[in-house]
Parts: sequence; C-alpha cells; structure tokens
Amino acid sequence: MFITPETETCNNHQRDTFVAKRFEGLAFNGVNFNFAHLGRAQFIDCAFIDCSFVRALFGATKGRDPGGFSGCTFTDCDMVGAQLRHGEYVDCTFVRSDFHGADAFQSKFGECTFTDCDLVGMIFRGSLTRNCSFDRCDLHGADLGTEEHVNLSITDTKSHSFRLSGGTLPEGLDVPKLIANGYLAADLLAAYEAAP
Repeated sequence: MFITPETETCNNHQRDTFVAKRFEGLAFNGVNFNFAHLGRAQFIDCAFIDCSFVRALFGATKGRDPGGFSGCTFTDCDMVGAQLRHGEYVDCTFVRSDFHGADAFQSKFGECTFTDCDLVGMIFRGSLTRNCSFDRCDLHGADLGTEEHVNLSITDTKSHSFRLSGGTLPEGLDVPKLIANGYLAADLLAAYEAAP
C-alpha cells in the first residue's frame, strides 16, 4: 500500500492514530507525522520518503512496550526535535534525513545505517548501538554517550565536535584529534590509553 498526503495526515487532532498499532510493508510518501504519537506502534518493512516527523513521539513511556521499527527506510525525512526515546530500531536505514536536536535517550539501535544525515545536537545518551554505521553525517554537537557501542562505525563525518562515551572505542576515528578537542569522555580516553 502506498500512502500519500492525500490519504493520510496526522495533526494535533489525530495524535493517537498510530498508538499500539502494527503496520507492515507500507510506503509513506510526503506524509506529515508532525507531533504524532507513534508510541508502542510497530512498523515493519515500511518506507518513509520525504515525510515530516517534527517533534513526533516515536518511543514509549519508560516501562511500557516500546514498539519500534524493523527493516524500515527513512529517506529525505525531517525528524527535527523528534522524540525517539525508549524506542527500538532494527535494520533501519536513514538517508539524507535531518535529526537536528532529536532525542534518542535510552533507545536501542541494531544494524542501522545513517548516511548523509544531519545529526546536529542529537542525543543518544543511555542508548545501545550494535553494528551501526554513520557515514558522511554531520555530528556537530551530537552526544553519542551511549550505554554500549558494539561494532560502531563512524566514517567521513562532517564534524568531529561530538561527545563520545560508553562501551568501547569505535574504529575509524581520528583519536588524537578527538583527544585534542576534548570530545572523548574519560571512560573511552582511559580505554584508548590502556590499549597496546
């Protein structure tokens, strides 16, 4: 099924349209999800193209079933200020999407790729990232202070002015530059200095 702005929009009067529902194999093109409450909804193998999620609530309230996104692609989406907190994102692809100021506090990301995305000021604090990659992303001011990094790849970033902490030091980073600029938290700095 292909969903366009003419068939679906979500505004302040429809905030709970998606709560605790399951969506599979759908393509959303140009749909406005601004301020939508997507908490506890499950999106499986869905495509989001040129959609707007400004200040949308993706995750769930702590302690509730988080729902989540599995096998989804987000292309040219506006996620400015989106609340991705306590959510689960598995095998998702994010391309040319704007996450400026988004908050992914205590979320789980597994097998996710971020390519050419604006992650300026995005918060990952307390999150778990497994087998995730950030390629050609703007990470200026981003807080990658995650609970654990497992096979995290950061390549060809547009900024090294981000905070990185938690877990183990990812490969492919200019560590001396990160140290010189003060972007490594004490735990990763100690791990780097202790490495052979």
